[in-house]
Amino acid sequence: MRRAAGLVVAALVCGAPGPARAVLPDHLAQRIEDAARSGRAAEQRAATSASRAGDPAVGRFIESRGREHALTAIDAAVVEGIATRPDLAGEIVAAASRAMPGYGAEIRARAAARFPFLADAPQAPADVAPAAGPQVAARLPEEIDDPLEGMNRAIFRFNDILDQFLLRPIAWFYGTVTPGPVKRSMRDFFRNLRSPVRLANDLLQAEPEDAGTTLARFAINTTIGFGGMFDVAEDLGLPHRPADFGQTLYSYGAGAGPYIVIPVIGPSTLRDGTGIVVDIFFDPLTWLADTDWNLGATGGRGLVVRESLIEPLDKLRKDSLDWYAAVRSLYYQDRAVDLRKGRPAPASDLDREFQRAE
Repeated sequence: MRRAAGLVVAALVCGAPGPARAVLPDHLAQRIEDAARSGRAAEQRAATSASRAGDPAVGRFIESRGREHALTAIDAAVVEGIATRPDLAGEIVAAASRAMPGYGAEIRARAAARFPFLADAPQAPADVAPAAGPQVAARLPEEIDDPLEGMNRAIFRFNDILDQFLLRPIAWFYGTVTPGPVKRSMRDFFRNLRSPVRLANDLLQAEPEDAGTTLARFAINTTIGFGGMFDVAEDLGLPHRPADFGQTLYSYGAGAGPYIVIPVIGPSTLRDGTGIVVDIFFDPLTWLADTDWNLGATGGRGLVVRESLIEPLDKLRKDSLDWYAAVRSLYYQDRAVDLRKGRPAPASDLDREFQRAE
């Protein structure tokens, strides 16, 4: 059946031999170009941040994360486009590949994984050079402020011992024995479980579009997605965007405050640590479920996150001259993306940031 669907799509996309290639509607072409611009911004931000990292291992890690953020941006546009116009699936993938040179293989692989019929459909050519456009850099990370470094390093050592002798082995065992599809479902389940917290923060940030997307994602994934075990909403063009109370405080102009390492939890700042506490109260399960459930959900979410970070953190540890400083730098780099929900910064913010960098 999938092969038959692929042949149908191939016929719709490619047509009979000879006719000109299908042309994307303006709104789809613009959506892909906007996503490509956002992706290039993520790459440029990562390159700039990597050059300031001080540690070569951190720099390489930051650049790899920048590439992943760039791929995520264009992938969301491809999924959204194919969900609305499956008859143009091949051309959408080809247009995205042209807009993001060097990403074509990954774009096609991700599209085929989400829409299996594409594996059987011929690919539209991607031989047209992408339109030139301004490369807008995303906001650089906030400056590191670590006046409590002595205490933070002591807590970091405690957390590191706990991680190496308990948390990492458990996460490694979970990742080894659990099939990939099950791990993805667990990630999607815990992400869906946090939807009420994201919705509250979307509303506090006066982001009605994000709030609508979060609410729609929760409704779709909880019902069609079997309680959030499958991220059906992502396939329908409703991408996940992070939202937490630390991010809300940031949206109102609150500075990060001093860097802090929280026992067991790990790196944070005063603002974002406060956000963690407030988000606990935003979560309806804090009030509706018993203590055992909440502890189990927190542990399960932590296990899923730790398992996903085994390989990159192991590599970063091996290559770092100062493991504490590497993790601290990585936290600031990664948090910069979440604070802006992956979006490019306004031009005025960029000007100030690059002036400071220079």
